[in-house]
Amino acid sequence: MSVAGLGPDDGEAASPFGVGPSAKVVAFLGRQPRWRITALGLVLLGGLWVIDRATAPDLSFLVFYLAPVLLLTWFVGHRAGMLMSLASAVLWFADDVLTAPAPSRPLTPYWNAAVKLGFFLFVVHILSSLKAALERQRQAERERMDLELAMAAQVQKGLFPQKLVPVTGLDYFGICRPAAAVGGDYYDFIPLGPERLGIAVGDISGKGLPASLLMASLQGSLRSWASSTPGDEARTIEQVNRQLCALTESARFATLFWGVYDAGRRELAYVNAGHNPPMLFRRADGFILTTQRLTIGGTVLGMFPEAEFRRDVIALEPDDLLVLFSDGIPEAPSSEVEFGETRLETFLRSNASVPPAELCERVLAEVRSYLGEQPTPDDLTIVVLKVR
Repeated sequence: MSVAGLGPDDGEAASPFGVGPSAKVVAFLGRQPRWRITALGLVLLGGLWVIDRATAPDLSFLVFYLAPVLLLTWFVGHRAGMLMSLASAVLWFADDVLTAPAPSRPLTPYWNAAVKLGFFLFVVHILSSLKAALERQRQAERERMDLELAMAAQVQKGLFPQKLVPVTGLDYFGICRPAAAVGGDYYDFIPLGPERLGIAVGDISGKGLPASLLMASLQGSLRSWASSTPGDEARTIEQVNRQLCALTESARFATLFWGVYDAGRRELAYVNAGHNPPMLFRRADGFILTTQRLTIGGTVLGMFPEAEFRRDVIALEPDDLLVLFSDGIPEAPSSEVEFGETRLETFLRSNASVPPAELCERVLAEVRSYLGEQPTPDDLTIVVLKVR
């Protein structure tokens, strides 16, 4: 899950106009190239001068002449505003000399033009200072947000497994690559006693900080109930679901695959709560014979407090390979075509012999290569378990 677009566009970000139609106009102008704004300002100034010439000489157009000056000052820069002020004063002076009645004093047109120029330059200075202050404020807010996101990313990184507990007859590994600083994907390995390991992969709806906070709540709830309800994976998920429903809005939910591997029995008991079904590859004599999907469970978490879930138990054999993943992997797009679960299965089949840690890295590298130059649109999470 991503956190793209922390700040608005430049023209919009430094705008004091708030929200609404005026803010939309400012945002639109802020996206235009400077030459286009300059041309617009010159056309506006020329049009004002033509209208001014065509009207009675005793009508004042001083306020209207401010429009192109303000336009260029805000969207092009301080120097452009000063030059537009000078051009406006020159046209004002020309209008006074050509159309106005002869002044009582010869220096009056010069005085009028100088006063207008001084006033316009003062407005340019004030507006430039205001824009600079807004941009400094925006930069400070962005730096504060970046710092908070960096701190949140460090905290979230610490929530993922930092050490893999040895489990007899099992090699396992997991990776989560958030699309931005923080994300909503979740994976965990939870020791549940001698020779028992809890395996979780989840995905929170939405993006950014809200999804990461819900992800932390999901992890805490799952760890708590996994220890309180040993041997009853369905009840574990039902309790986690009730707790999540109490914490979240109706529009937010989470998918979760929860499994407990018993090394003594070489069995995996699991519940799939609306998550992408993991792929179980059965191998014999070095060849993959079948692929099984682990689908038994129930609906997503966080929406239906009274939802019931079912557990399933599968026996695992040496050389079996179990791959869990979030939807960011099969849904990774390239030219509007998703990476897809078929492509993922084919890639896993051809790389099934490598160790889990290397296989995780290879899958993420393949997805990153498939995306090409585009940024990763969603978090990428993969967990691989291989039975020895």
